Amino acid sequence: MDNFFDFGWLNSAFSMGPFITCFLTISILFIYIHVAIYNSKYTFQSGVKAAFIIVTIIMLRMLIPINFPFTYSIYFKNILMKIGDILYYHFHFFGRIIMPSDILFGIWIIVSLILLARFIARRILVRSVLKKYILNEEDSEVYKRFIKKSGIHSLRIAVTPEKTASIFGVIRPILILPQKGILEEDLKFIILHELEHYRHHDLWIKFLLDVLSCFHWWNPCIYLLKRDTNLALELCTDQRVIKNSDKREKLDYAESLLRVSKAFATGTNKTVSQVHYDLSLVEKGSLQIRVQRLLDAKRTKRHTLFNGVQTLFLISLLMFSMFIVFEPASHEIPEEVQSDTFSITPDNAYLIKEKGEYHLYVNDEYLSTIDQTSVEESFSDIPIIKEE
Repeated sequence: MDNFFDFGWLNSAFSMGPFITCFLTISILFIYIHVAIYNSKYTFQSGVKAAFIIVTIIMLRMLIPINFPFTYSIYFKNILMKIGDILYYHFHFFGRIIMPSDILFGIWIIVSLILLARFIARRILVRSVLKKYILNEEDSEVYKRFIKKSGIHSLRIAVTPEKTASIFGVIRPILILPQKGILEEDLKFIILHELEHYRHHDLWIKFLLDVLSCFHWWNPCIYLLKRDTNLALELCTDQRVIKNSDKREKLDYAESLLRVSKAFATGTNKTVSQVHYDLSLVEKGSLQIRVQRLLDAKRTKRHTLFNGVQTLFLISLLMFSMFIVFEPASHEIPEEVQSDTFSITPDNAYLIKEKGEYHLYVNDEYLSTIDQTSVEESFSDIPIIKEE
């Protein structure tokens, strides 16, 4: 049990670099996605999946807080050096040498595991709650007439007393619909919208982002990034639903979103949504911009140059996060100290074994006597001469 809390093995391997670099790149990605969603003149459709892939790789990279042989470290003094002095400060605790970085690493892992366990428990709870609302084949026929043309067969339907429309689950997903209060035309748009989420793997995007967020709980940009990614997915799905529609049909879809939002706003039954859903049709703060984009014909066009610059930017950011890390600079050793130091290498040192003890010689001069354990741990590469 003692070994579980012993993070000393990280003393030589742990690095602030991946944390600093990932925090910086994820912050840049958040700013980029936010600007692209709210201010871009062109649709963000082609960039959502690419940006998410970049975010995922960067977040996974941070889960391995060590520098790889191919990474290039850039060292900074002043602020980073002072932070490094605090994180790597050695102090003794019940006979152990511990650093603040060890403690922070332990807190990070423990909190991440707690959040991950809670996330899994909530998803299990949602499935158990939805199970009693899932329709059988006969009862779901009235809804499946909207689904048959899509060729999707594994989608189950749950009709709940709650006024909401959502989709949940990456394996055997469940389409969640309200029992009443929705016009047939609105129901058609709801189902088409949720089917587009399913068809383009948006549920997997949301699921993976939620899982990785459990390990990035300390980064405030993650919560903003999740919010904007959800909005980007909704905007892309809206564009797919109206892809081949004329102006009248686009207006009908926008009006349907407004009607459904108004109907859901009056709902008081919270049997399911108080736990957790993946993607909901109408979320607070997103409806206004979604309707604006639906009615703004100029923003529905794609631009080749914009897509090219976007792709180049995302790839460059990924390469930066993989091959470059920012590290606190180490303190310079004073010249008077350097003159009194020397290195022990296989070229200038050797060990003489005599009666179970090892005598260490450096530059042919006796230095000290060490035991078997020290030889194995610290001097395993030093040649050994056995005394006859």
